[in-house]
Amino acid sequence: MMNHNVSLYPPQGFGPLYGLVFNWLQGHTLAIFITYFALLIIEGLLLQLIVSYYKLVPRDNFIILLVYFLLSFSNPSLTSINPVVIASTLTTWGLFRLLSISELENTLPNLFTAGFLFSTASLVYGNMIWFIVFLIIGLMVLSLFRGRELLISLISFAIPYLFLLTYGFIFDQEFIFWNQFHFNYGEWSFFSNGIQLWLSIATFFITILLSIYAVVNVMLQLFSKLIQIRKSTSLIFTLLIISTLLQFLSGPWWFSHPTLIFIPLSILLSIFFAELKNTFYFNLIILSIIILEIVQLYYTNYAQALS
Repeated sequence: MMNHNVSLYPPQGFGPLYGLVFNWLQGHTLAIFITYFALLIIEGLLLQLIVSYYKLVPRDNFIILLVYFLLSFSNPSLTSINPVVIASTLTTWGLFRLLSISELENTLPNLFTAGFLFSTASLVYGNMIWFIVFLIIGLMVLSLFRGRELLISLISFAIPYLFLLTYGFIFDQEFIFWNQFHFNYGEWSFFSNGIQLWLSIATFFITILLSIYAVVNVMLQLFSKLIQIRKSTSLIFTLLIISTLLQFLSGPWWFSHPTLIFIPLSILLSIFFAELKNTFYFNLIILSIIILEIVQLYYTNYAQALS
């Protein structure tokens, strides 16, 4: 009943691995529901691991989980299985590995893993192929832009495509390496009845304004951080800029691409809230908004199904 609210979108543009996921989930409503929330929880835990392990916030808290869920439920059109949702989880895992290379002497295995994960994500969501640029800029930000690291980055990014081309050659299958550049504005929606419409619009725009304010605030305080935090935070800002620019190249997945932007945005928002002296009331407000969003997403259809 409630699981009918999670949609499964058919493949569009380049994304051969997503085609496999679609074929596996198609027609299995419960599996779609479980897969969506499994991806949501895994990515939230990975984000929590990033801010805790790399000390991006001054004290341990779970604010990033609340912020990530707040953003993820901010619009009903985002509650779906699509290439961006799967690719963003792989991207978050890759970001965790990329941040670790500045703390270890032997950086190559972690750098290889990060490049491989970004490349695999691009086989799910074709727009992610531009993350090779992020990987190279990331090396510059982390002061690791050397010949050996650059070569490993390129090799790790190329390996999944070599597998794909080998598969296509053996089984005589052709893959189209580009997206369809048309924008599905119609997929971006709010609730269409009564007070739910205005509540969803209000929470959506409050979230946007709060995000802009928090990002600007963190940017202004960036140079007061310790050098290690400064490099990590600069990398997060780089990811925010690149993922935002890629919104304009997202083609048929225009409506769901913000899921990728939520990765750096969640981290920056958690940094902003962690700097506040008393976060209890902010946590309570965010949790209340999340509950409101979930009720808006599921309660109406659930009540209709029971009637």
